[in-house]
Amino acid sequence: MSKRDRPMVSLERRIRDAESDLFAVLDAEVEERFFDLKQTDLRVRVLSHGSGAPLLLLHGVSLSAAAWAPLFAELRGFRLLTVDLPGHGLSDPVRSVVGHSLGGMFASGMRPLVPSGSRRWPPLECRRSRSRESACGCRYRC
Repeated sequence: MSKRDRPMVSLERRIRDAESDLFAVLDAEVEERFFDLKQTDLRVRVLSHGSGAPLLLLHGVSLSAAAWAPLFAELRGFRLLTVDLPGHGLSDPVRSVVGHSLGGMFASGMRPLVPSGSRRWPPLECRRSRSRESACGCRYRC
């Protein structure tokens, strides 16, 4: 069957099918919830597994909440809360990001996820200098 002959499947459907298969193999019962972040107007997905004291698990760049699933069995005794960070998995896409230091590197890596021509992603470059003082007393020129 050629690529053209295959039926189109939405990205969400592919993610849900892959996660369903993963959770079945791991025999993991997972609850899904979505939270609306009012200040950012984003919807974020959180997966929950287990019971006990809550333990928040945050994935790395280009992954999703399901990346933690293989460790669920090792983290017994906790209510595991795994988050699809904005722009990942089934959380809403990122519209703008500002990062500092290591966060700046991640923000730069997320740039391709923002629609081209977006005005909400201004170019920003900061270098240490003596031209402006920040709230912490450091001086920056932007």
